[in-house]
Amino acid sequence: MKKMATFALASIGALLLIGNSASAAITRAESYVAISKSSDEEAKKEAIAFDNLLTQRANKIAADIGIDLSGYARIEKVDVWNMDKDLFKQVKELTSNLSVGDKMPQIHLHESGNSLYVLRQYADGTNTAVEFVLENGKWEKQ
Repeated sequence: MKKMATFALASIGALLLIGNSASAAITRAESYVAISKSSDEEAKKEAIAFDNLLTQRANKIAADIGIDLSGYARIEKVDVWNMDKDLFKQVKELTSNLSVGDKMPQIHLHESGNSLYVLRQYADGTNTAVEFVLENGKWEKQ
């Protein structure tokens, strides 16, 4: 019985590895909802809905703060890591330590690659946007 259980667990682990490598190209939003959905179509619809929710939240924060997100695209922390390790440390500080009710922080990079916003929406309704600008090869918090 013990060998059978070990074999079953090893088989499940192998399937998970294969599934993870096969789906490596999916987006974070798709991976977020794909866990609980039975069909690809349902997962895609929920991924789109999740992406729309994040976009609406970013637009609300931008409107409340008075910033323009035209030309900016949402990126992940790993993208910041690949851009600049020191910038990553600062962004990580701003996006960590969530409290119950806080919304997921968002990072938006300008298409020029010279400006980045970290957007936060707290449980009490407070919105913040911290801008970083690339000046003389170094990211500066504004």
